[in-house]
This record gives sequence, structure tokens and C-alpha cells, in this order.
Amino acid sequence: MALKNTTAPVRWGVLGSSGIVDAFMADLPYTQNMRVDAVCSRTTEGAQRFAQKYGTPHTFTDVSAMVQSGRIDALYIAVPHSHHKAAACTALRAGVAVLVEKPATITVAEWDELVALAQQNNTFLMEALWTDFVPGMAAAQQAVAEGKIGTLRSLEVSFGFTAPDDPKGRLLNPDLAGGALWDIGIYGLYHAWRWLGEPETWSVQRVLASTGVDLRDTVDLAYTDGRVARMHFALDREMPKEVVLHGTRGWLRISDIYNAARVVLGGSSGPEEVIYERLDAAGGWCYEMQHVTDCLQQGLVESPRWRWSDTRQMQLWVANVQALWGKEHA
Repeated sequence: MALKNTTAPVRWGVLGSSGIVDAFMADLPYTQNMRVDAVCSRTTEGAQRFAQKYGTPHTFTDVSAMVQSGRIDALYIAVPHSHHKAAACTALRAGVAVLVEKPATITVAEWDELVALAQQNNTFLMEALWTDFVPGMAAAQQAVAEGKIGTLRSLEVSFGFTAPDDPKGRLLNPDLAGGALWDIGIYGLYHAWRWLGEPETWSVQRVLASTGVDLRDTVDLAYTDGRVARMHFALDREMPKEVVLHGTRGWLRISDIYNAARVVLGGSSGPEEVIYERLDAAGGWCYEMQHVTDCLQQGLVESPRWRWSDTRQMQLWVANVQALWGKEHA
């Protein structure tokens, strides 16, 4: 059930003990009114290692037991993509709020099922698309709104790194919904959607890994008014992790693409200008974490910032890319 209006700290549980959960925990000191009281991992040893590292009082190896324990109000889900839906369903049915890592699910139908469960159980649900909450994005949006780059005409995204050559790992394993699109491409799609909206035409190219997942993707979007977007994602090479907005008066470079840690304004008429740079030691997850905690303390079941319909739109965009592949993830 939704929490009542309260100032009491929100008790969180985390599902998973991977690097992204470490990042979540590292940002905890930059938040207010939340604490992590429980961890659930596949093994007792993994859960105990996490608990000892972070001083987490309760450990579990079964997510159902954790959400039914009465120890937590909210669950952060950071397991492989293919396992998101099942864990979220378990928590929502128990009346435990859910923050589920992107992509929240791997089909639109699965997301619709989670939203229906959240509505039926009057329980908070949000996808963890943390980019929408970082202050660098707000600074970039303000600069564009103020006409600092003139009229926005195009967008270019690059994001690549060399993934471990592990066919059973989450990045290359089709059974874990691996591939470049789901892991990093969603950031590019998010930026294109946020800045340019719905395109008229789509064009997609991909290169497959030996496991059958997409190793590299290039996505091109075209708009009726002449605007364009080009996005490159790769799991087999190092690429700048940035988005560049091109306007009639200048350009705006946002890096890193996922947390907008630095935003630079430039153009032919003068030197570059740093309009935002995060100087604290936070990784950037804290802004999203604080937003969800605030929503829960207000008794909300849906974020007014990253809505259920926003996640659904991103799911539809991914489906558009997959349709152009001529296949869909299982």
C-alpha cells in the first residue's frame, strides 16, 4: 500500500549485490530520510558480504521473504534485465514500493502488467532512469530553453565500451536480455525523445555478437521539419559517452551521457563555456533516490517526474528498433 504522508525515514531493501548496487549505496550519504535496512542476494555469502560492507541489518536470499518480512517499505531492483518483472511483481503484490533499474521490463506488455499491479495494490512503481533527475540535465534544458544554441536542429549520441568476452555474462547473454540496445542504447533513445520527440522515420543498423545479441547499433531518426538524430552504441569499442545538441547558433555537449556530469556550450562565435559541472563526490544516483523517497513520504504511487507513460514510451521506442532488426527479444 502507499505510505501515508510522513516524515519518518523510508526503509529500503536492495535486490542484487552488483556494482550498480555499490553505486546506489555510495550515494546514500547524499540523501535524506532514507536508509537501507535489508539486502537480498542469490547466496547467503553474497548477502552477508554486502551486509558487512555496508552495515545492513537484515539479509535474505529470497525476495519474497524480504518483501513479506515487514522490514522494508521500498525495494530497489538491480538484477539482470530478464529478472526485473518477476521481482517487481513479487514486491508490488506485497505492497512494497518498487524502483526497478532500466529497462524496467523487456516488453511493453510486461510493463503494462506491472502498472496494473501497482494500481491494484495502490503501491508506488518507477523505472530507475536516473538521467532524468540529475541537475546537469536541468542545466542543459534551461540553456536550450533560453535560446543559447538557437533552434535545435540535430542530436548526436555516442556510447561505447569494451564488454567482457563472457557469453554467460549479462551483457552478451540473450537469456539475460543482453545486448547494446538494452544496456546502453536506452540512454540515447531517452535523449532523442526528451530533446526532439517522436520522429517520422527510423533507420537501424546492427552487428551481432557471437551469442546473437546486438553488439553494435546505429539508429537514425528523421523529423518532418528537417531535424535529425544519430545514435551509436557499442559493446566492443571505447567511444565518448556523450550527447551533442546542434543548434542554429551553437552546440551543447553533455557528458557523461547518463549522469550529465559536465555540460559545455560552444559555437563558432566564441570560446567554450562550462555551464554545469558537478563538483561533489556523488555518483548521481542520489537525485533519483531522493525523488522516490520524497514521493513515498507524500503517499504517491506514481512519480510526477518520470511517469508510467514515459517508461512505456521508451519501451515502444525500443520495440521500434527491434522491429527493424526483424526480431524481438524473447
